[in-house]
Order: sequence, then structure tokens, then C-alpha cells
Amino acid sequence: MGDLEAALAPVSADGIEAILERDWHVAALRYFAVHGDLIEALAKCGLGLPALGQAVEARGPGGAHFLLAARSPTETWVMTRDGAAFGALAAQLAPCVDGCLVDQSGGLWPVRVRGARIEELLTRIGSTAALVAAGAAHVTRIAELTVMVAAPGDGAERLLLVDRVYAPHLFGWIRATVADL
Repeated sequence: MGDLEAALAPVSADGIEAILERDWHVAALRYFAVHGDLIEALAKCGLGLPALGQAVEARGPGGAHFLLAARSPTETWVMTRDGAAFGALAAQLAPCVDGCLVDQSGGLWPVRVRGARIEELLTRIGSTAALVAAGAAHVTRIAELTVMVAAPGDGAERLLLVDRVYAPHLFGWIRATVADL
């Protein structure tokens, strides 16, 4: 195993599990208004914008599972494991003139964190600002990095969306903190 692979290896200890989810396709939806052709095209795909600060799960093209997390009033991140559905969504949104889908799959990596001690871990490597309720999402600082934290579904796990280049750094902090728990 190379140095990078070792740095990104799953962490599983003491009530915490952290796994890099490389198979997700991630995009930023950027739009000028919450009404318009991009939002209409999104609705035709079975998806809608979550409210600011919310993370919602939905079925998109082909019935594929999607997670949408509102990052700002004009940007929502869209994620799925289904490459064909991701491509279908991108094709449907491509002609829109009042917004766009920007594929971030090569630059943003989701880290799935679950276990009984999620809140303790996130507080130690971030702050209480890293704690989000079920169905919520927001951008905060974790391990001195800017990270989107989303709590999809019932909130039993968290998805940390981090710039790919900083993923080894985040895992280093998680690994060191779990060792101290």
C-alpha cells in the first residue's frame, strides 16, 4: 500500500468509522435564482432544491439515489453513486442559461463518518459548529479545513465533503483524534 493509500485507509476504532467514498459523483449546482429554467429542468429530473442549510435525499434520473445539500443561497451540491444518472442529470441541465452544473467529482471527496461517538469526534476536530442535526448541512471548519458537513436521512452518519487534496490531512486528524478518544 502506497503512502497516499495508507493515509486514506478507513478508520475504525472506539465507536467511530470513517471511510472515503471515492465512488460518489459530486457536482455544484450554481444558479442565479430559485426559479428559472435550471430549477425547472431539475424538477423534470425528479429533484428539487433543498432549503438553505438542509440536506435531502431524493430519487433522480432512472430512480437513482441523490443527496442534495444547500451550500449557499445560489449553490447546492448534488451527489450520487450512479454514474449514468449523474450523466443524465448533467445532460438535462446543460442547455439551461440561468445556472449550471459544475462537475466536482475529481476535486471533492465525501468521507462517511458513523458510530456512537460522531459528535465527540466532530467537536474535537472542528467545534460545535461541525454538529448538524438530521437533514441539515452547512460549511464549517474541521481539522483547520473548510468542509461541508451533511447529515442525510435520520442523521445516524455524517458526510464530510472535503477538497481531494486535503483528504489525507483530514484522515490524519481523524486517526489521531480517534487514538485519543
